[in-house]
Amino acid sequence: MSEESTAELSREIYRELELALPSENTLPFVQVLDEGLALPELSGYYEVLYDEAREESADAAGLPERWAVVVLYFPIHAELASAQIELVLEALDLSEYRLREKKIERQDYLEAYKQYYEPFQIAPRLLVVHSWDRGSEREQELRESVVPAAAGDSRSLHSLYLDPGLAFGTGKHPTTELCLQYLDERFQSAEPPRELIDAGAGSGILALGALLFGAKRVYAFDIDGNAAIACEQNLRLNPEVRGTLQFERGGFDLAGLAEEPADLLLGNVTAAILMQNLKFINQTRAARMALSGILTEQQDEVLAAFSESERGWPPP
Repeated sequence: MSEESTAELSREIYRELELALPSENTLPFVQVLDEGLALPELSGYYEVLYDEAREESADAAGLPERWAVVVLYFPIHAELASAQIELVLEALDLSEYRLREKKIERQDYLEAYKQYYEPFQIAPRLLVVHSWDRGSEREQELRESVVPAAAGDSRSLHSLYLDPGLAFGTGKHPTTELCLQYLDERFQSAEPPRELIDAGAGSGILALGALLFGAKRVYAFDIDGNAAIACEQNLRLNPEVRGTLQFERGGFDLAGLAEEPADLLLGNVTAAILMQNLKFINQTRAARMALSGILTEQQDEVLAAFSESERGWPPP
């Protein structure tokens, strides 16, 4: 192999596809991405949907009002990536979008993360701080600005350090935010959960948030092999975590899942995945569930399926 070819490989060239579409259509598209089946060669994505900096960028690019952007990365050999994305959009009946492609180096997307993602507050007692901002002035300024919302006690305010990488999102998705806000509230209740199950753990953000809030143990699982790496990396970024995080690769049919003790099962997954795995979820020892990622129009169907199942989960 020539020196030129070796240098090109070492630069890690990727295909970057920037998809712009109406904001209300981003959730169903991202849910398909998170299932990990529709785009098997996808190296990862990040959402720049809810960020003021990106809104300014979208304006500059001439996008219509209330449009959002998802940036997806594929290995350089994935020549059909654009066509595959368009097939997914067609299957979802999403016909209004803009898609553009370019080749970039690994360093380019790392810098894109740094440009668009500053530390942010995701729950009353929890900040998400990306690894490059640990101890930065931006983190300190954010901590000082939100301490009053945490009852004036800076010790109750946690920073969750996260490296988004390529495999998973950045923590800015509304379903993630809702889960962490729920956990924040639950861990301040008279009977906070101590042992949890995190279904579809991804980067481990929910599991790590629960541990920072005071959980003793979280059993996390995901069908994506990259999740184990991401969870391990992000756990190392958070030495303040005192509880135990156990990760297994697999789905709801994992052999040991039914034996896991749990006060709470977290499921930030789609309605389709929940319905397909109702039997296995009923076999868990979880005392209650907190589910997110379900479209509003699917809510009644999911609630009915669980309440009418053999286990008979009580309505919320």
